[in-house]
Amino acid sequence: TEQGRSTDEDKPTEGGGRTPMVVCLGEERNGSKAETASGGEKKADLDRRAHWFIALHGGAAQGYMSQRHVIQYQKSLSTACSRAAVLLRNGSDAVEAVKEAIKVLEDDHCTNAGYGSNLNIDGFVECDASVMEGRLGGFGAVGAAPGIKNPIVAAVEIMKDASSGLKELGRVPPIFLVGEGARAWCERKGLEVGGKDEKHFHVSKEALNRWKNYRGRLDEYMRIFRDEQKLRLEQ
Repeated sequence: TEQGRSTDEDKPTEGGGRTPMVVCLGEERNGSKAETASGGEKKADLDRRAHWFIALHGGAAQGYMSQRHVIQYQKSLSTACSRAAVLLRNGSDAVEAVKEAIKVLEDDHCTNAGYGSNLNIDGFVECDASVMEGRLGGFGAVGAAPGIKNPIVAAVEIMKDASSGLKELGRVPPIFLVGEGARAWCERKGLEVGGKDEKHFHVSKEALNRWKNYRGRLDEYMRIFRDEQKLRLEQ
């Protein structure tokens, strides 16, 4: 799914929920972690625990961050990794672990994912999220989607629905939904969503203040630009 952004007050506002944030899971096939681990556990047990890993990307905006924001990010990323690790140790599949890890990031106001995301130019949040399952090639995604509490949950449900086969009268289920259509689909499926016209869904106070600042600066810049263009035409 999406995300990772600076919360520095001088960072320009961008469309909400669109900076990449990725959780990947795979296998440690050579068992090297098990062979070098200590503590007296049996190698077979350690091998079983070493057959997965988690790679998490929280954005590439470190140059804009204060130390306080870096600490917030680290805490959020650590929590996300821990939640995925617990699920994998208990036998959950990779998709479930990915979903739960990204939900942590979407629910944390400090990341550019879900709640607290940067607002679009009109002042509301739109989110992207996608998931791919490597064994069977399953895929699901939402894009520029307003009002979905956890976009990654929507992406997973779209993937599952698409893998269930054709619908009535041979209709092919979608694998990628965008905009209001994505929100409406989630509402029909019983996922947690905001109302169709609920523009402040996912909007945090910090994000709104940033948007007001940069939207005001943009409006002033465009006013000056139009005035200059008008003067040139009159000369």
